[in-house]
Amino acid sequence: MRIDGFRSLGGTHGETAALTNLLAWAGHRNPFTGKALREAEVFGIAGGIGAGLSFCPSIPRYGLGGGVGVVGRHRAYSFDGSYQRAVLDRLGIEAAVQESSTPKAGTKKLAGDLVEGRPVLVWCARLLPWFGGPSFCSSCSVFGHNLVVFGLDEDVGEVEVADLPGAALRLAADALAKARGAICTHKNRQLTIEPAGKALTKTAVEAAVRAGLDACITDLREPRIKTFGLPGLERFARQVANTKAKDGWPRFFADGKLYWPLKDCFATIETEGTGGGLMRPLFASFLDAAAKVLGKPGLKQVAKTYRRLGKRWTALAEAALPSEVPAFARTKALLRERNALLAEGGADALAEVARLATELDRLQRKELARFPLDEADRMALLEGLSRDITALHRAECAALDELAATS
Repeated sequence: MRIDGFRSLGGTHGETAALTNLLAWAGHRNPFTGKALREAEVFGIAGGIGAGLSFCPSIPRYGLGGGVGVVGRHRAYSFDGSYQRAVLDRLGIEAAVQESSTPKAGTKKLAGDLVEGRPVLVWCARLLPWFGGPSFCSSCSVFGHNLVVFGLDEDVGEVEVADLPGAALRLAADALAKARGAICTHKNRQLTIEPAGKALTKTAVEAAVRAGLDACITDLREPRIKTFGLPGLERFARQVANTKAKDGWPRFFADGKLYWPLKDCFATIETEGTGGGLMRPLFASFLDAAAKVLGKPGLKQVAKTYRRLGKRWTALAEAALPSEVPAFARTKALLRERNALLAEGGADALAEVARLATELDRLQRKELARFPLDEADRMALLEGLSRDITALHRAECAALDELAATS
């Protein structure tokens, strides 16, 4: 079973890349360009960027990682499918969402949709060979990913999937079922749409872009969960260098455990489906498109503001793992090398990703056992990060005011 004519477009961010692939297959085009919707446009319609800090203290307590994630996208706290459905609802596209109580039932439903000629967007964990395993993913990022299944070979037990690499990938059906079932709240969830029965209108796309911008502005200012918005950046700045609070990094991540959140900061800003710069450049590309759709050329200037913010977030990520420390420099190099290979896809790239993962895992164990900075240097690093995050919070607030006034 294979969906003829389906093309794997690749992408930057799992959720929006999967939606972009699905919309392109269905034949939905942006009436303002005459071309398939780009991922940046889908990202903006979904609500664009988020901000703040995600922190799950149970993860480091069990020795599984730092539990830290710098928040980059809108509604990053949502795992119930509402993020994906919002895009389709705003565009006026009907979707069928199914959930199953067991992996076997989920696989049966997936096969049924493929037989009827529909590619299937599935929810899963990032426990997939092209991501390189747990060492390459912050403990928070493991929890949410989407990809599109467009082929199933039951004789050999493999599926064909479209994910972040531009090339289509093959995966053992059992491995996909395991990744789908790894997160109980996903309930083996899957989503399908039908081929476009009518073209998207300019009115519909304009309304969708407007709704995405409004959702972005509202959630940054008044998030449902305070740590997942601009207020969360203030807490982030306080927590990083706080020597008195129980969850302050100097106490909570004592000894070599500090390596975990520092690596998580770098990865969730730069290499875990963000496109770099905490998704600000991706959002800027959406604002460039929105300027035309909404007839507001001032949004192009706002896009420049967010591109500058993206560079500042990249600078923060670099500062979290200062290159003067050889182990930190190598950690960053391994994370970036994995990303470059991820874009390529293919069997050779996957073998190299596995080799890099082995090296990163070995390096991580060494740094956890013996952190390379003494107490004074640790505090100097954390205090510098705190100051930088405080400055970024001010800059993000100013950028949001500019966006709200322009849009």
